[in-house]
Amino acid sequence: MQQGGKIARYLLCTVVAIVTFISSAPASYWQPIIKSVSHDAVRLVNANGSIWNGHGQLALQIGVDRWQVFNEPIHWQIGFTLHGMRVIVDDQNHRLFVSPLGLWLTPLSVMVDAGRCEFPAQSLEVFGGITRTVKLTGQIQLLWQSFSIQKRGKLFITPVNYEIDANSVRSVISPLPQLGSYKITGSVSQEGGVFKVSTLSGPLLISGQGETGQHGIRFTGEAKAALGMEDQLNGLLLLMGDISGGVAHLHY
Repeated sequence: MQQGGKIARYLLCTVVAIVTFISSAPASYWQPIIKSVSHDAVRLVNANGSIWNGHGQLALQIGVDRWQVFNEPIHWQIGFTLHGMRVIVDDQNHRLFVSPLGLWLTPLSVMVDAGRCEFPAQSLEVFGGITRTVKLTGQIQLLWQSFSIQKRGKLFITPVNYEIDANSVRSVISPLPQLGSYKITGSVSQEGGVFKVSTLSGPLLISGQGETGQHGIRFTGEAKAALGMEDQLNGLLLLMGDISGGVAHLHY
């Protein structure tokens, strides 16, 4: 009986030590996990707090050795349910996530709820090319459908369908109060992605299609002025691409 009591006490102390270690694990423990799951497309930086309740900043890879760090810190809370770990991610001032982002974590998968976030058009300058040349202002809204990341021998990401609305876009290069509103629809998966750009309204008409992948973002399209707006947009079009027949050909 004494031997059994010693074993029981030893097991109890071990369990208490493990629980104490896990409960006090720092937020930085998420950094290598996020890096691995995203194939180093997303990183968590400046992490503080605990692994269960903490905050940090997200960095998004936008090209080879090029990263965009979101200034607004995100906060997460983690709890356990019968379906697995429930993770709620939000930013304190609701400048990025319009509503909290929900995730379900199980040993073999990560399921991400559909969501929506907003950010200023100036953030697009980190992609370079046309976005840096014309210096856009306005508001960007990103919507995505639910998707999952599953473990099947190796990580497998189901296709993610998304929409981007760029509303009332302006440019310091143009004298016009706004250039227009635009929509980007696309899908991205583990192999890469495709997207399409179209104009919803406004004097500057943009259309085209592109691809995303390890090489970054590639886009081919055209831009032109609406009827009667040629003189006001001629200078901007000259900066956007090679002009032929009043159309700027875009290649980025």
